[in-house]
Amino acid sequence: MDAQAAGCVSSACALQRMRVETTQGHRLGRVFDVQTRWSPSSNAPLVIEAVLVGRGGWMERLGLRPRHVDAVPWSAVRRCEEGVLVVDHEAWERERQRAVQNRPGE
Repeated sequence: MDAQAAGCVSSACALQRMRVETTQGHRLGRVFDVQTRWSPSSNAPLVIEAVLVGRGGWMERLGLRPRHVDAVPWSAVRRCEEGVLVVDHEAWERERQRAVQNRPGE
C-alpha cells in the first residue's frame, strides 16, 4: 500500500464500514472486519493482512460463512480517497478466483 493510503488510516478501527472499490470503479461493499498478524513475542507492530468486505465479509465475521471468502489482501490496496479504500482490480479478481477454487466440497 502506498504512503497516501497509509496516511488516511489512523488505526485498524478506522477502516470499519469504509467503502471499498476497485481501481476500475467496481463497488465491493464496506469493510466489516480486519485480519491482522501480531506476534506477542516480538516488538513488531500489528500488521493488517486483509480486509473483509461486502455481505460475504459480514457473514464471515458472524461465523456464517467460510473464512477468506470476501477478503481483500492489504497488499492490493492502492489508495484511500474521500473515505473510500481503492483496491487493485486484478488483485481482487485473482483473490476471488482463489477463494472459489478453495471452497470445501467444490
